[in-house]
Amino acid sequence: MDDNQHIIGSNNTVGVNTVGVNTVGLNTVGVNTVDSKTLDSQQFDVTGMTCAHCVASVTEKVCELPGVTNVTVELHPGQVSRVVVATDTPVSSDAISRAIAEAGYAAVASS
Repeated sequence: MDDNQHIIGSNNTVGVNTVGVNTVGLNTVGVNTVDSKTLDSQQFDVTGMTCAHCVASVTEKVCELPGVTNVTVELHPGQVSRVVVATDTPVSSDAISRAIAEAGYAAVASS
């Protein structure tokens, strides 16, 4: 993992949603999912992100969508960052793009 890669996810157990921050030696934000199957993975190019707070904002909004199990952000400050969203139920790319826009950033689905 390079210095600009951020891993973000949600942990939904016993009705509790947990978002954590770990910065020991790596730029890693969040916790991994537990006991989830990934049905699909979608990638988005996102502009305007510059820091870990930007990453957390995008992750929080996207993780609010039902079916999202994990979000990985490869941050490139001042450039196009890559956001990968894993889901265990179908989630439209439009819904994910809207969630990213609600966080304040522009997103385009990529392949």
